[in-house]
Order: sequence, then structure tokens, then C-alpha cells
Amino acid sequence: MTTLLIVFIGILGIVGLGYSLAHILGDRFLVSIFRSEHWGLSLCAGIAGVGWVSFFWCLMGGSLGSGFSWGLMVCGLLGGASTLFISRRSMRTRSTSGRGSTMTRVCQRLIGVLIVAAVVQAWLTPQRFWDERAIYAIKAKVLWHEKSVNAPILHDPDFVQYHPKYPLMLPLAEQHFFGLLDGVYDRWPKVLFPLMYAGMVLTFAGVTSRRLSPQSGWFCGFMLATTPVLMPYEYGFLCAQADAPVACFHGLAVLFLWDAHQETDRGFRRRLIVISATAAATAAFIKDEGLAFLLIDIIACGLALIFGRRLNSATESNVARHRFGAVDWGLLVGIAVVLLVPWFIHRRGLPSTTEMNYFGRISFSLLIDRLPTLLWSVPHLLDRMFGEWQTWGLHWWLAIAALMTIPSRATTASQQFLIWNLVGTLAALLLAGMIAPAELEEHLGGSTHRYLMQLVPVAWLLVAGQWFIPTVTDRCEAGGDMRG
Repeated sequence: MTTLLIVFIGILGIVGLGYSLAHILGDRFLVSIFRSEHWGLSLCAGIAGVGWVSFFWCLMGGSLGSGFSWGLMVCGLLGGASTLFISRRSMRTRSTSGRGSTMTRVCQRLIGVLIVAAVVQAWLTPQRFWDERAIYAIKAKVLWHEKSVNAPILHDPDFVQYHPKYPLMLPLAEQHFFGLLDGVYDRWPKVLFPLMYAGMVLTFAGVTSRRLSPQSGWFCGFMLATTPVLMPYEYGFLCAQADAPVACFHGLAVLFLWDAHQETDRGFRRRLIVISATAAATAAFIKDEGLAFLLIDIIACGLALIFGRRLNSATESNVARHRFGAVDWGLLVGIAVVLLVPWFIHRRGLPSTTEMNYFGRISFSLLIDRLPTLLWSVPHLLDRMFGEWQTWGLHWWLAIAALMTIPSRATTASQQFLIWNLVGTLAALLLAGMIAPAELEEHLGGSTHRYLMQLVPVAWLLVAGQWFIPTVTDRCEAGGDMRG
């Protein structure tokens, strides 16, 4: 009972830390305690905050352990409580949207049931899959015993571990619970993963409610929550592997960039970009695919900036000066670089074992030689996306249908960004198959499903942006209200 209480307080500390960070990164439109967008972002920001703060603390010479974990938890609780207290006055003066539609309330309740089910299901089993134990859990245990990311054992090439250069976000977050519990328990830290699931779904529902409508937003959130490959697939948010967390933070990065492409308030747009850049950098701090996603996000923003049509209305000329521009693009790049450079400097000192060094292998001659691999990888990818929908979900079929039924909407900058993003990420997978120093069918065949899992939120966002009509509302009265 004591252990469960400590875990519960630890979760409150994470939420409090994330609530403070979300309040700082957001603005007056994101502070209402009833907005799912803010609470969802608080969950994800809190988990990311634990990882980033722990990492930078170690770089500054600090030690991990029970004292640090309890101190971080107390800071989170105090920060969240003080932020909530400070923002109470503005919350009271704000009108609310009233009760939502029956569909909105049904979707909210079903999402709540799914989140509770995910937490319970995740706790039913300890960490048992290879990646859980050999890549992430083993490093979390080393961090707990050695108290630092600079531990010599993590830099020892003879230390028996898998992918020693993999990012440390998840091990640092797991060892935070080891510190709270003053020991290694591989079951309790698994709560982090359904919390990311909850944060992703609530944020997705909140942002799409604000941009589209409450009913549309919560329906889209429900469709995302029920995608089988995310939950209850055993390699999704029910286990302690990195693919579902990358889906969460890459999804948030794309979601807020999509939001920013439609925002005419310059100050609010810049805050959305800061949130997006932080989420994209966090995805890269979880798994190496996150770095490829960050590069693709940057390229997709540039292409949307060049080719995307801004607005469908006759008022385009009145707001053209407020649209997503080169300065916003530079802010995205700058924030991500500032966060990731310390990690990549630290990473240079870590040993190499099974890393495939994709960037180092890229050459024009190799790509020409490996072109025949596409004869296998393209049909394999299409079959997994469209032929195995019972297992992975209907989002790819619906994305194609959405583009075909309303093609004109696909020309707007926000939708162009999503299209370029998905094309780029799928092309990156095929490119990885071409240059990887591994047998093609084994390499792609064993990783395609996990990679496609990371793209699920983006595919659903494309469907939402195509099929649901945007509404112009006061953001303070938008339908992210969780009270229904």
C-alpha cells in the first residue's frame, strides 16, 4: 500500500511539473483547468521534464538517486500547486463552453475507460520484452546504482548491453521511480507509458476541438485512442519500449506545428512552435528515429511554407502578414538544436556496438546499387499499411479516402505540412532499408510495424484536417473542456 501511495504521489509530481511547464510554454489560451489540451500536455511535459532535468543535472555534476527524485517530485508538486493558484483568478473570469453534445460526452467517457484500462493492463506484467530489458531497463538500473549518466560502466564497450548509444530519456524517467521507491522495481515505472498514451490522446482531442469543433475533436481523439497498434497491442503503450513514446512526442510535435500553420496571432503561434520543437527534441531523446522525424518536420515546414495555400477565405490578404513564416521556421530549428546539442556531445563518448550508422553509409553509389530493394520493401510496406488493417488500424485507408474526397483542402499550408511529413517519413523508412548493413527482409520485416506505429497520430490528424470543417471560435470557449 505504501508503494502504491508513493507511485501515486510521484505521478502527481510529474503532472505538477508538466502543468508548470505547459503554463510557461503556453499562454492565456492554455491555462483553463478544464481544458484537455492543457492536462494532456501536462502529462507529456512532466515526463519529458523529468528526463531532461535529470540529464542536465548530471551534466552539471549532480547525482541521481532518492534525494534527487524526491526533490524533483516536491518541486513538481509545489510548482503545479503554485501555478494553479496563480492562474485561478483568470480561470474564474473566463466563460466556458457549457455542456457538449452527447457524442462528445460519450467519447470523453470511453477515452477515460481506455486510459484506466491501459494503466491497469500495463501493471499486470513486469518488463518482459527484449527491448524493454536489454536496451532501456538495464540502463535505468545502472543509472540508479551509479547515480549519473557519466557512469564509467555506460562508457565501457565490454558492458553487456544493446545499443549503448541509444538516447537516455526512458532510462532516466524509469530511474526516477527507482529513486522514489528507493529500489529497482521493473513493474511500477511502466505507468509512464499509459500516462503518455493519456497525454497524447487528451492533447490531440483538445487541439482538434479548438481548431475544428468539440464534437469533431473528441471523436478524432477517440479514434486515435482505439487504434489497435497503440492499445491494446502488446508492443504499444502497454510495454516499456520506445516506439509508442516516440509516437506520442512525434505526434505532439506535428500536432502543434499543424496548429501553428493555422494561427494568425503571432505570439500564440510562436508559443506553439516552442512546444512543438520541445516535443520533437524529446522524441529524438527517446529513440534515434526521432532525429529523422525532426529533420523531416523541418523540411516539411519549409515545403509547406513554399507550396501551401494559406487560407480558403477572401480575407487571406488581411492576415497574410501573420502566417507561418521563415522566422517561425528558424525558431523551430533553434529550440530543437539547443536542447539536443548537449545530448549529441555526450553521445560521442559512448561506445558503438550494434549501431548501424545510417548517415555515415549514405552515398549516391550505394543508393543506385540498392535500388532493387524497393521491389520488396515497397509492396511489403503497402501490405502492412493497407492489408493488415485489422491489426494496425484503418487510419491509412481513411487518409487516402480523405485526400480523394476533398482534394482542395489538401492544398492549404497546414494539410500540405502533414502530407509532406508523411511522405517524408515513409520515404525515410524505405531509404533505411536501402542503406542498412543488414539483411533486408529481416531488418524491415521486423521493424516496419513499430515504425508505422510512430506515424499513427499524424495519419489521424491528416484525416481530421481533411474531413472536419474548421470553426472560428474564441479559444477560451473552444471545446477542449473535459466537463462535457
